[in-house]
Amino acid sequence: AADNLVPLTLELGGKSPVVLGRSADMQKAASRIMAGKTLNAGQICLAPDYAFVPQEKTKEFVGAATKAVETMFPTGLKDNDDYTSVVNQRHYDRIMSYIEEARDKGAEVIEINPTGENFSQQPHYKIPPHIIVDPSDDLKVMQDEIFGPILPI
Repeated sequence: AADNLVPLTLELGGKSPVVLGRSADMQKAASRIMAGKTLNAGQICLAPDYAFVPQEKTKEFVGAATKAVETMFPTGLKDNDDYTSVVNQRHYDRIMSYIEEARDKGAEVIEINPTGENFSQQPHYKIPPHIIVDPSDDLKVMQDEIFGPILPI
């Protein structure tokens, strides 16, 4: 690119954490975090990858995150044009493998699905937001950049 002065844009990925202190407003924090995880199904560079939540605030945060998604998408996710799918089958399979591995290795996996829609047998690649509570460091979701609607806490 430099030899020919070709315009070029590069984007760096990474594990972007959010750190919440004990005095944090969990409602406000969860609302902002879930906005980032649901905008373009978490496929944006400013989406947080995981969050450090004080252990005694975990339940409060999960409840606030669930409420935030319900507020943003009161009619559901599956047929909502404001909630997009992941980009392709390969990324869909990758994200689903993170969820399956977390479940298989004993992590608590919470699907946030405001209207209880069935996402199986769909012609698109929509994945409802998921929270993985207290994942171990050896999980792929804790090692790879997620770039999707999963939030380990």
